[in-house]
Amino acid sequence: MGLRILRELRSNILRYLALFFLIVLGMYVVVGLVGAAETIIHTVETGIDRNLCEDGQFTMLTPLEQDQLDELAQTGISIEPMFYLEFSLDNGTVLRVFQLRKQIDTAQADKGTLPRHDGEILLEKLYAADHNISAGDDIRVGGISFRVSGTGSSPDYDSPLQSITDVSADKSHFGTAFVDSKAYRRMEAGGLGIQSEEYLYAYRLNGVMAQAELKERLKAFSARRETITDRYFLEMLDDLEAPKNELLNGIEELVKGGLALKDALDKLDISGTELMAALSNSGLPAEMQTALAAYARGIHETAGGADKLSQGTLELQDKSANLEMFRYKIENLTSFIEAENNPRIAASKDDVTINRFGGMIAGVIALALFAYVISVFIVHGIDKDSEAIGTLYAMGVSHGELMRHYLALPAVISALGGIAGTILGLSPLGIDYQMSDTASYFSYPDPTPYYPVFLLIYGLLLPPVIAVAVNTHVIRRRLSRPPLMLLRREHAKIKAGKIRFDGLGFIGLFRVRQILREKRTSVTVFGGMFIALLLLVLGVNCYSFITTLQRQNAEDLRYEYMVSLKYPPKEAPAGAAACYMKNLSKEIYGYELEVTLLGIGEGNPYFGFSPAKGAQTLTISSSMAGKFHLKAGDDVILTDKLDDKRYVFEIDRVVPYSVGLYAFMDIDSIRGLFGAEEKAYNVLLADEMPDIDAGRIYAVTARGDILKSGDVFLKLLTPMIVMMISVSVLVLIIVMYLMMKMMTDRSSFGISLIKIFGFNDGEVRMLYLDGNFITVAASSLVGVPLAKFVMDRIYPYMISNVAIGPEMAMPAWIYAAMFGLILLSYVVISALLDHRLKAVGPDEVLKQRE
Repeated sequence: MGLRILRELRSNILRYLALFFLIVLGMYVVVGLVGAAETIIHTVETGIDRNLCEDGQFTMLTPLEQDQLDELAQTGISIEPMFYLEFSLDNGTVLRVFQLRKQIDTAQADKGTLPRHDGEILLEKLYAADHNISAGDDIRVGGISFRVSGTGSSPDYDSPLQSITDVSADKSHFGTAFVDSKAYRRMEAGGLGIQSEEYLYAYRLNGVMAQAELKERLKAFSARRETITDRYFLEMLDDLEAPKNELLNGIEELVKGGLALKDALDKLDISGTELMAALSNSGLPAEMQTALAAYARGIHETAGGADKLSQGTLELQDKSANLEMFRYKIENLTSFIEAENNPRIAASKDDVTINRFGGMIAGVIALALFAYVISVFIVHGIDKDSEAIGTLYAMGVSHGELMRHYLALPAVISALGGIAGTILGLSPLGIDYQMSDTASYFSYPDPTPYYPVFLLIYGLLLPPVIAVAVNTHVIRRRLSRPPLMLLRREHAKIKAGKIRFDGLGFIGLFRVRQILREKRTSVTVFGGMFIALLLLVLGVNCYSFITTLQRQNAEDLRYEYMVSLKYPPKEAPAGAAACYMKNLSKEIYGYELEVTLLGIGEGNPYFGFSPAKGAQTLTISSSMAGKFHLKAGDDVILTDKLDDKRYVFEIDRVVPYSVGLYAFMDIDSIRGLFGAEEKAYNVLLADEMPDIDAGRIYAVTARGDILKSGDVFLKLLTPMIVMMISVSVLVLIIVMYLMMKMMTDRSSFGISLIKIFGFNDGEVRMLYLDGNFITVAASSLVGVPLAKFVMDRIYPYMISNVAIGPEMAMPAWIYAAMFGLILLSYVVISALLDHRLKAVGPDEVLKQRE
C-alpha cells in the first residue's frame, strides 16, 4: 500500500503540490493574521498594565484647586493632570506637548530615553518616523530648541487622533511629545501655543469608586472667581454678571438718593413747639401763622418718611446681593470620558480583535474547501481503481484498510501543508508582515511575537483533522458499493441524456450534459471561486470605500476652517458663519461613538440645506444614517454622557454629508434645547482662518486635514488590499486549474472516442474545454453578487470603531474589472490545459477496455 501511495504521489505530483501550496497559503495567511492579532493584543494589554493606563479622563474649565485634589485623593483614587499645549511647527505640523506623567498613562521610550532635563523632548514614534526624526536630533518647538531624547508612545494615544471625533489619525500632520515640568513651564510662558491650555485630568479608580460616583463628585466642584486667571474666562463671567451688576448699581444709586433726601429734609425739619413760639412773636397775621404751622408739620412728616425710605433702600441693598437669581455656580466639568469609550485608548486591540475570530473562522472554511477539493481527486482515483478495489474486496481486504489507504495521502499532504503554513505564519514573513499595517497606524510599544498554544494546535492539527473528516465522509460512500459493481466499473447514472434543450444544437447540448455529469466538480469550482471572491471583494470593498469617501468629502466640505471656541467673542468675526455645537453619543456594535449635533442658521453658505425648526427634529448626515441604519421618519436616541441625559429626536430627513457622524438642527432650536443664550455660538465656519486670539480657541479643523484622512486610510490599507487581491487570484487560478484538469482527465475516454470519430483538436476543445466556460461564467455571475452581499454585511463590523458610516456601493467599472480578472484567469488556465487535450490519443479507448 505504501508503495502505491508513493506511485500515486509521483504520477500526480503537480496536482498534490498545488493542493499543498493551497493549504500552505491558507494557513500562512490565517496563522499570520491571528498571530499578529494575538501579538498586538498581548502587547497592548501588557502596556496598559505596565504604563498604568487610565480608567478615564475629564476636562475642566479651570484647574482643580488643591483642596479639591486632596479631597479626591483621600477617597483612594488616583488623579493626575494631563495639561497640554499645542504648537505649530515650521514644517506645518502640529505637536501636542505634555509634561511627563508620574502615575497614570506614563510614556515609554522604545528608542532612546525619556527626557531627563528641560532641554530634552520625547516624540511619539509614528510622528517621528514619518518626519525622519530620531533620538539625538534637534527640534524647535514653541520657540525653544530641544534635543530628542527618544521616541515612544503612551497608552492614552494608542490611536493618535488629534480630536476624539476625528475619523482617522494623521501622523504626517499631528503628533504628541513629552517634556519635563521645567521645560513645560518655559513653553507655557512663551505664549506661542496655537490654542489655550487644555485642563485635562486622567484618573484610576483603584477599585474604590464607581465611574458614576466620581462624575457626580466632579460636577459638584465649581470654579471660584478669585482663583480664575484666564482673562477670556473672566470676560465671560463679566458678561454673565452684567445684569446683576446693573441692578446692584441701580440700587446703590437709589440708596444714595434716599440718604441725600433724608439729610435735606432733616435740615428743614423743626419741632412744632419751636415753630409756634417763633410765630407768636413774629407779629404775623393769625391765618399766616396757621398756614406756616401746617407746612412745618408736613415737612416733619416728610422727613420721617424719608428716613423710612432711606432705611428701606439700605435693607434692599443688603438683601439684593443674596437674591436667589444671583446665586449661580460656575460649572467646571466640561467632559467626562471612560477609557472604554475613548477611541484613542486600546484602539489597535479593538481593530485586530475581529481579525482573530474572523481569521480562524475563515481558516476552517478554507480548509474544508481544500479538503473537499482533495476528496474530488480521491473519488476520481477510486473510480479509476474500481476494478482493483473490487478485486481486493474479493480477496478479503477490509473496508477499513482501504479507507486508511485513501486517507493517508490527504492526511499527510494536509499535515505537511499545515506545518509549513504555520511556520511561515509565525515567522517574520507572517506575523511581522501582518502587523505592519497596524504598526504603521497605531502607536503602541514595540511588540514581541506572541505564540498562544491554541494557535499552534490550530495550525498544526486542524488541517489533517478537517482533511480526514471531509474525506472520510466522501470516500466511505464511494467504497461502499458492492465488489461486483466495482469490478464492472459501474457508476451511478446521471440522466443527462434525457434532458432536452431545444435550440442549443449538438455542441451546446453536449456542453450542458457534460456539466451535469460533472456536477460535483462544478460545485467545487463554485466553492473555490466563492472563497476567492470573498477575499477579492474584501480587498476591492476597502479600496472602493476609501476612494468613495475621498470623493464625497471633497464634494460635501464647503468650508476651509472649522474653529471650535472655548471662549467665543460677543460678536462673530466678519466673514465667518456662527454655529452651535453639542457632542452627544450613541452606541453600536459595543462602541460608544460621538455624534456631533450642529446647529446652523437659515442660509448658511456652507450647507445646501436648512434644518427644520423644532427641539425634537433632526436632519442627519448620510454617514450617520449608514452607521446607525437610520432613515427619515425614524426616532433616534442620543445620550449626553456628561449630564446623563437622553434625548429622543425624530429624523426629518437624511442629507448627503460624509465627513462624520453629524446631525443638524436649527440653531435657535438647539440653543433653546440646551439652555444657551439667544445669540450663543461656539463654532465658526469660514473660508479663511478667522482673526481670533489663540486663547479663545479650543480646536481648529482645516478642510485639507479632513481630505487627507482618505489618503491616510488608503496608504494604511494598500498592503492589505494588494495581499487580499493577490491571494484571491492565486486561489482562484489554482482551484480552477485543478478542477478543470480533473474534468479533462475524467473525460479522457470520451475525448479519445470522438477523436476516433474524426473530431479535430479545435472541435474537441469546443466540446470539453470551452464548455467549462459556462461553469466559470455561471459561478462568476452568482458568486460576485453573493460575495458582495456577504461582505457588505461583514464590513461594517470590521470598521465598527470608526466614527463614519460606510458607503458600500461600488462603481460599475470595479464589477467589470472583477469579471475581467476571472475571464483572464480562465483564458490562462485553458491555454495551460490545451496541451492536455492534445495528449489524449485514440489509444485511450483501448486502455480502458476490459
